[in-house]
Amino acid sequence: MVDLARLNAWLKAPEKFKHHLAPDALLLDASFDPIAWPEAEAFITSLTAEDFTITPEYSWVIVRRDAQWLRVKMDGETITRLDLIASAPTHARMAMVYGYDGTLYSGSQIQPHDPTIQHELENMLKHLFQSDVFITPASRTDALVHALGAVAHFDIPFPMAPEKIKQMLNQMAPKDIVINDVHAVSPFFHARYDVKEKTYLYQFSLQKDVAFMHKKSVLPVDDIAAFEARMKHFEGTHDFRNFAKAKDAKNTVRTIQSVDLKIRADDAYTLEITGQGFLRHMIRMMIGAALHFDGPTIQDGLAHPERAMKKYLAPAEGLYLYAIQY
Repeated sequence: MVDLARLNAWLKAPEKFKHHLAPDALLLDASFDPIAWPEAEAFITSLTAEDFTITPEYSWVIVRRDAQWLRVKMDGETITRLDLIASAPTHARMAMVYGYDGTLYSGSQIQPHDPTIQHELENMLKHLFQSDVFITPASRTDALVHALGAVAHFDIPFPMAPEKIKQMLNQMAPKDIVINDVHAVSPFFHARYDVKEKTYLYQFSLQKDVAFMHKKSVLPVDDIAAFEARMKHFEGTHDFRNFAKAKDAKNTVRTIQSVDLKIRADDAYTLEITGQGFLRHMIRMMIGAALHFDGPTIQDGLAHPERAMKKYLAPAEGLYLYAIQY
């Protein structure tokens, strides 16, 4: 949490503000292109006690003066990032939290000829605003995968109350999509690039249950405690090249904060996996590996990503995008 009083004092003393700027801090403009410190300093120097506001937004703070906006990200007393917008944005930006049952869709990302979640959402927004409105999702999910707390941002062509947008979208939405929340955000907010961490759930059973056939997977786990121990090897920072579809990925190093197994009912379980980011098919291949390999083999695959190993993909229907933190 940013100390607003402390930041307010720094904004009135540019040299003190600069003193707390990390040497490797990101300084960006509205297009996420680098800017030099003097550009940000000119904005800070122009501030007076009466003409600017400070507003918290997620894990950062927005400083606004007339048409100019400055976003400040901090880690303790260190400023790690500044984003500067020098002129008023032409559109208001909204963040949308939504969920869906992915059973009938070919994934979340839009495709030319197949039904997708993005296609449905953008059609709803087009109908509501009578013009093309495109969403930028925080993450994409594969066919048959579900979401409880997916996030996307979009810019609206004319003002409308967030609660009204939510209400209208839910009236138009098919029965397998729900809009949980819509709220106004600053022009800086980017649903994908501002993510701090994501949590996925993988719900599975040891035997088939017709009532939940498309909502959880059936896994052949003989020893649930041993399976959990094998999944625990993925915690920490590793190169996940052997546990993801990573052919085109430039960087395959990821950090998994936690892997927790929870018992839901007899023969029904939920894996909760939280990380800073995930490669394509990474979670399902982690689970596939835990089903087919022992602990030392998994550890060796993480320690030596250059040694290619066989990959196993767990079924899709048990996977849920649960929550995204900013």
